[in-house]
Amino acid sequence: MMKRFFGVVAALFLSAASFAQTDLVAVTPYVCDELELPAGVKNTLQQRMLQLATQNGYGSLSGEFVLTPNVLVLDKKTTATAPAQFIVDLEISVYVVAVAEQTIIAETAVPVRGIGASESKAYISAINRLSPRTPAMHNFMNSCRERIVDYYAQRVPVLIAKAQSLADREQYVEAVAVLDAIPESVPEYASVASLKVELATQLLDRVAETAMQRAKVEMVKGNYAEAMDALVAVNPASNKAKEAYAMIDQVAAKMSEAERAAREAELARLEQEREASQRAFDNQMMLEKMRLEASSKAAESARSAAAEVSLSGINAWLFGKLK
Repeated sequence: MMKRFFGVVAALFLSAASFAQTDLVAVTPYVCDELELPAGVKNTLQQRMLQLATQNGYGSLSGEFVLTPNVLVLDKKTTATAPAQFIVDLEISVYVVAVAEQTIIAETAVPVRGIGASESKAYISAINRLSPRTPAMHNFMNSCRERIVDYYAQRVPVLIAKAQSLADREQYVEAVAVLDAIPESVPEYASVASLKVELATQLLDRVAETAMQRAKVEMVKGNYAEAMDALVAVNPASNKAKEAYAMIDQVAAKMSEAERAAREAELARLEQEREASQRAFDNQMMLEKMRLEASSKAAESARSAAAEVSLSGINAWLFGKLK
């Protein structure tokens, strides 16, 4: 269930990239496994939490914070009509929780009513009335953003040290993920950005080195298609890109005419990337942007994994806290 949930999260959060808010803060929408709801209702509640986040400028996942609801039934009844209609009055509380400290940093409650042909449909109708864009909810989410930014601002030295420690163990993806979650509005962000560029470069170079080593092995075996598959993984923003492109030329020269024809479009794309990377190396700002964008994509997966690990241990505490 958790893996399917994070698949939905990833898809929806990619759509948030066009949101006008530039300082995207990381939070993980999450519905407690122990929350007792009619069949099918929990998925609707998960979707609503995702919308609360994405439509209010939260742009990625976090292993540090969760956005989670609790549902209190105020009243439940059926009408005397035929067919009967189900009516539920709920109070949906929304919390932002700091996972590591097991602390609720913000909360709000919204009363909603739903009517439906079944109890589940009445619940879904009520939950759908929790609008992400009402002034009250928008203000609540903005308040949460400010508190999260304050949290990160106080922990910048600790997070930089954590990222550097991970990098020292060559865990570059995880290191970049730690820094990538820090909002740009924290006062010390300049030092964070500087380290992000440094670690992003190390990450791309390590990926390139691994790819080229694999390609060399495949070339010795005469497996030129497999060698090409390895080399196309090299990002053009890597310091190793020129060396990788030289190897691509070597591999292409050894491939059969049929193999080259089958890869004509791919080779043309690689040539365009080669030209773009050369322009980037001539423009330091462009190069840094390419490196950060490439590393952030890898870091998103690491943050998803970190969030899932964090949530696996928070269910019992959170459920006990909210009941």
